[in-house]
Amino acid sequence: MVPGSQVVEVAVAIILDNDRVLLSRRPPGSHLEGLWEFPGGKLEVGETAQECAAREALEETGMIVSPDDLLEVAVYEYPERAIRIHFWICHPIGGVLNPALLGAEWALVSALPSLEMPAANKSAIRQIVALRTQGKARGRL
Repeated sequence: MVPGSQVVEVAVAIILDNDRVLLSRRPPGSHLEGLWEFPGGKLEVGETAQECAAREALEETGMIVSPDDLLEVAVYEYPERAIRIHFWICHPIGGVLNPALLGAEWALVSALPSLEMPAANKSAIRQIVALRTQGKARGRL
């Protein structure tokens, strides 16, 4: 991390629908371009992480979600900055999936470990797959 830099606060929406999770692609020219990721982004001034997860889900996928459970908060350090990621388990409550927005599409939860995703998501991915495999997360965590 660059000395003197601040930690960037980020929230992501892990949108679950039974055995599926909604993912989007990092756009060309962006940091980590082409990787699959959970919809998310930086918190705006005065916004909670829970509000940010819902806003980012709508902006990036067209889905209205309910961020119900905080899975974890993790700090990940890139060479140029550190980010604190608030991983929210969300459930769709409305809206229409718009695949044109960042290539959003549903994937099986069981496929998460084999997809190219940011390293910062590894712990959350392990937890989601384990919970689904154990049968503890049918529909809701």
